[in-house]
Amino acid sequence: MIDVIQRIAKLQTLYSHTNTHEMQERGELIRKDLPGKLKKHLPRFSKSLGEFSNDLRIKGSDGSGNKIQTPWVRIYCESLSPSSMKGFYVVIHFSTDGAACFVTLGCSATTRDKKKRIPVQNPDEELNRRKDWANHILKKYEADRSVFVDTIDLRSEKPLPLSFEKATLLCKRFDIDSIVEADFVDAICAALDCLFIIYRSYSVFGDLPASDIAAKNMERMINPGKAIDRHRQGYGLNGAERKAVELRAMQVTKEYLENEGFEVEDKSNTEPFDYLAIKGELIVKVEVKGTTSTLADCVMMTANEVDLHSKESGTTALAIVTCVIFDRRGDNPQCSGGDLEYIHPWQIDQWTLEPKAYLVKRPLKKNST
Repeated sequence: MIDVIQRIAKLQTLYSHTNTHEMQERGELIRKDLPGKLKKHLPRFSKSLGEFSNDLRIKGSDGSGNKIQTPWVRIYCESLSPSSMKGFYVVIHFSTDGAACFVTLGCSATTRDKKKRIPVQNPDEELNRRKDWANHILKKYEADRSVFVDTIDLRSEKPLPLSFEKATLLCKRFDIDSIVEADFVDAICAALDCLFIIYRSYSVFGDLPASDIAAKNMERMINPGKAIDRHRQGYGLNGAERKAVELRAMQVTKEYLENEGFEVEDKSNTEPFDYLAIKGELIVKVEVKGTTSTLADCVMMTANEVDLHSKESGTTALAIVTCVIFDRRGDNPQCSGGDLEYIHPWQIDQWTLEPKAYLVKRPLKKNST
């Protein structure tokens, strides 16, 4: 494997965006030879990726059309990262000066412009949000990141290599002249150990903004028999699991309110709000929303809930519980954890209301005469 890596590094110094003889050779090494050498270590890689190893894939790319300056080899779970533009994965990168290669863990650096049908760099804010979430998850589950002490530097000022660097979460640098195969494979396994933790977390929508989660859940409610596209990040939750998240959010909110001295009445089955919280003369109607996501950029509400909180804007409260964790999934799910954001007074009129579903009624039939 090392001779293949060193040859790729040598060809990096002869880079051209056109399909020269050297770039043809580099393409063969990136797309075929190096993935083939890596596949000899699949048993170890599969052990690190655990339950997500059933569709473990190894794929290299040097660009479609024009050759890219920094080719890569990606190791990933196909169902959770169906393309390099979606999800998290382990990536092997090569510097442009041929001096180093990098074993990294990162997220998708680009997305596709649907109108122009070309890749575009993801905004820095989006990349940082994804990396912050992943760092939170890895810290939470005490992942071993001790080997990843380096910063990626592809030695390029071009937009695409720079976006690769920005999308990198963990990095281990290897000097080409002194690289050892056993150490290289160990680093890949360590990165896959961390990737397993990330996959386990966002297989329940944990990496998605709440707006995406809400849209998916809405689609399930409207079309319960329709298969949901698995080529989106996350497998999603069934009805029992969604209910378990809601109940955990209710419990976290109730404990908070009681600790604040409120008497709490559950109104979720009879009123368009969840809790009536009473402390002396203060009476607050509380809406509770829960998610497995770290980021809650929106909440999904019924028409009745929106109507209530709009009419009483500034007097009601919104409790958002993020980072709910599944201790057990399936038919009898159980949840724990949860970080509470309690907003009171809540002014719903300062939020943006977006219709996500419509009641479409057939026209009335005219009476025949």
